[in-house]
This record gives sequence, structure tokens and C-alpha cells, in this order.
Amino acid sequence: HQTELEELCMAAQEELVTEEKTTAIATKWQATSLTFLNYNSLGPVMLDLVQTRQLMDWLEESNVSLRSLLGSKHSRPFKHEIEELMTKFTLVNDLLDIWLGV
Repeated sequence: HQTELEELCMAAQEELVTEEKTTAIATKWQATSLTFLNYNSLGPVMLDLVQTRQLMDWLEESNVSLRSLLGSKHSRPFKHEIEELMTKFTLVNDLLDIWLGV
């Protein structure tokens, strides 16, 4: 039974790592915001291109990390949360891409 207990403990440890990584990614984005620049006399209505591109790169990196976590057999308890974050990040990235194209 010792082998089974060791395997169970290892699986629980891997699930904890997956949960911590998922939480860290989500927490990073909770503190992130867009920066707007002034445009003529209209005020802050234009996205800061450099900061927005950096955010888009971070969104892609976050999605890659989440995709990697999702591929782990230990991600099952967090599958819904990971998929939800991936969907949100993809949507925000797509919207920023459209916005920058306007």
C-alpha cells in the first residue's frame, strides 16, 4: 500500500502545482490595465501601442502556459477554470488586435 500512497501524494502535489500556476496567471491579469494616450483635443482615447502590443504578447504567453497545464493529467480538477481563462485571453487578444487595426 505504500506505493499507492506515494503515487497518491505525488498526484496531489502535481495538482497543487497546477492550481498554483493557474492562480498565478489569473492573479497577474487581475492587476493589468490598458493605457490610453491623449489624441489632439479629444483626451485619452488612443491605446498606447507599445504597452498594448506587450499586453498581447503576455496574453499569448499566458495562453501557451495554460495550454501546457491543460495537457497535464493533473489538470482535471482545474480544467474548467483553465479553459475559461484561455477563452477570455483569446477574446481580449482578438479584440485588441481589431482595436489596433481601426
